[in-house]
Amino acid sequence: MIDEQISQTFRGNLHALRTAYNTAKHDPANVSGLLQTLRIVGEARRAIEHLIELRIGRVNESIASDLKRVFWVAVWDHYIHGDSEVHIILPTVSDRWLGPPTFDLIYVEAMAWDQIMKELSSDGSLAIGEGIIPKLQFEEFRQDDDFLEAWVFEGDYRTLITILARYELRQELLPGLNRQDRPGSMTLAFLLAAMDSITAL
Repeated sequence: MIDEQISQTFRGNLHALRTAYNTAKHDPANVSGLLQTLRIVGEARRAIEHLIELRIGRVNESIASDLKRVFWVAVWDHYIHGDSEVHIILPTVSDRWLGPPTFDLIYVEAMAWDQIMKELSSDGSLAIGEGIIPKLQFEEFRQDDDFLEAWVFEGDYRTLITILARYELRQELLPGLNRQDRPGSMTLAFLLAAMDSITAL
């Protein structure tokens, strides 16, 4: 019955993708044309979509994933405004004078930070950054008088930003300083959240 549902055309489309992949893997000198590659991938995609529609085997089952990533979470307190400036940083080594670029930035209520740490510890793994974050980078953080501390969070980004957002302190900042004004930050945040969501389907 299943054999009858999957046409020879769809089988051929999937076989073409497998053949193209094997050729590229075993013969790096072989160059496939862009149009040909797009055609092969497009036809294979339609074949896979057909398999999903047929609901064969486990193709539609949700797979629980345990995606974890490591982030540096560096915090600076601003006592005048009662906020904590939280920088989420992807661990890396950088020669920039400001160190690794901030992946995401959010302002939260300063008085809520103890509660935030408690929630981050229960929903992920939180550790003091000193001794884990490279010493040179940690010292760069410390040079600012407003620096509170830097932690290392192991978990998924969605959990991290969801917890921080619960305590977000929205302020009348200058244009360009708000989280939603940072195209790069918003794009990267969206892409990483999308990856986590898609993988969990």
